[in-house]
Amino acid sequence: MALLNAYFDVVVDRVAAHGGTLHKFMGDAALCVWGAPRELPDPERSAVSCALAIQRGAALVRKNARCGACPGSSWGLESTPERLLQETSELPSGSNTRSLETQ
Repeated sequence: MALLNAYFDVVVDRVAAHGGTLHKFMGDAALCVWGAPRELPDPERSAVSCALAIQRGAALVRKNARCGACPGSSWGLESTPERLLQETSELPSGSNTRSLETQ
């Protein structure tokens, strides 16, 4: 449970930092939206940037778990940024993820 809580801390922080709204937790998932209830100029870009930031934060949580900071040492987030983009957005395959991360 401590590992999941550490991951959700990352999710909540990154969603807020990227202008999203965390609607609810559903088991081990979080339902987040961008562009509602408040408008954003580019909600799609904000959502994908957030997903990449969550992935980087999750890597730190995973590293801490391996070092014994959180119980459970086999937490596998094996997606690459490119795969994450393909799974969570309508950006074409081969999109430049570096430009999304820096904006």
